[in-house]
Amino acid sequence: MVVGCRVILMSLILSLFGSCINPYKAVVEQVDPRGWSGTDTLSLEYNNVDTLSFLKLSVILRTNKRYSHEGLVLTVITSDSTKREEIDHLYIENIPHKRGLSRYSNVVIPFRDLVKLGRGDYQFRISHNKGVVMSMQSVGIEVVESK
Repeated sequence: MVVGCRVILMSLILSLFGSCINPYKAVVEQVDPRGWSGTDTLSLEYNNVDTLSFLKLSVILRTNKRYSHEGLVLTVITSDSTKREEIDHLYIENIPHKRGLSRYSNVVIPFRDLVKLGRGDYQFRISHNKGVVMSMQSVGIEVVESK
């Protein structure tokens, strides 16, 4: 009886520890359905609490089937609480759409891998090089543990 209670107690404690670890986090912002202007910078906030893991940072784009912008360059400016900034330029050739029932395509574009972030708030500012980008639904940042 005592051994059974200990097993149940240990499994409960382990499940609580496991539920506190979130290996996946994304922050996403909707884009104006009439078009995302090159003068509009999207600002996304991310609060990091994992200071031990190596992380992979990616931009996630959701487009509909009418998206047809080739040569789109996204500029991602990352700043932390110390206001230190890092700039990445991502060149996107084309976003293929899968045939089928879905009207949308989701694309993940990695821009940093094996990074360790300090604890605190991070701001990601995303802009592009085109006049107006039509058929973009949302833009976001994905943070996952590196494999």
